[in-house]
Amino acid sequence: MRAYLPLLALLLCAACSKKEHAEPTAEETALKKSTGKKLTAEDEAKAAASAEELSKKKKKAAEAAAPERTKVPTLAEWNAAKEVEAKGNAVGCEVKEVREWVRVSCRKKSPGGGDPSGVAIERGRNKETFSFVGKGVTSVVTPLLPGTDLLAKYSWSDVVYAVRIAWKKDEGRPAAFAHFVKTDDRPEKPLGVATCDCFKKVNKGARCDDSDDRWMIVQQNPWCERSFAGDCETMIGCATGAPSAKPKCPAGHLASIANYCLKICETAADCPSGYTCDEYLDTKACFENG
Repeated sequence: MRAYLPLLALLLCAACSKKEHAEPTAEETALKKSTGKKLTAEDEAKAAASAEELSKKKKKAAEAAAPERTKVPTLAEWNAAKEVEAKGNAVGCEVKEVREWVRVSCRKKSPGGGDPSGVAIERGRNKETFSFVGKGVTSVVTPLLPGTDLLAKYSWSDVVYAVRIAWKKDEGRPAAFAHFVKTDDRPEKPLGVATCDCFKKVNKGARCDDSDDRWMIVQQNPWCERSFAGDCETMIGCATGAPSAKPKCPAGHLASIANYCLKICETAADCPSGYTCDEYLDTKACFENG
């Protein structure tokens, strides 16, 4: 037994040496920057407790900020409401809020002189989300609640902007909830107009607004519009997520469960800026960050 003691001592010393030369953790690095000391076990426990407390406070703030649900605002209420802050709104769209409801309406010409032509909701639509396309105006109305993450593409005759309306779950209500980003999309056709036209043809007396419950389950999906331009029945089937009406995706893409075409990838380098490469079905595909 005594013969093993020197060996055991050597092993313990080696372990101590490795521990002493181990890479510092993020917490240790932060502490060393501020105090020049290593993080002790007590400090680690305090840091963990502090992080947990911060998480609880964020959740509490989100719950406290979550608004009571009310009816959709009237036109008079929208007209009386003041415009609110938005990020990247180079196209001068009108962003308003009434209670928990928000509306993004675009009426002005684009910086290049193009006229508003359409809007398509690509993500985050629910039964209380309404879109409207009229002569010279495109608009989306939706409730802003914790966890909201809606993405709509607003088109002009010469440009397309992506507008994200978001409120991160477990966080307080954001001061600016609407974010505008110019895209590289080509405005070949007014977004969503073909879907609305087909919806009216397929459903007698249909309306493309909140007065028609059937419209609430229709996604103004550009992939469906491109794939089934001459077949309204199939276009609407595709726009409602029917498995039998998958869009015709270009090479290097796959059709998602919701009937959108996703770019296949191996790493994030294969995806556009602002996207990440994640596991999907039996392969990987590009998804927008956030």
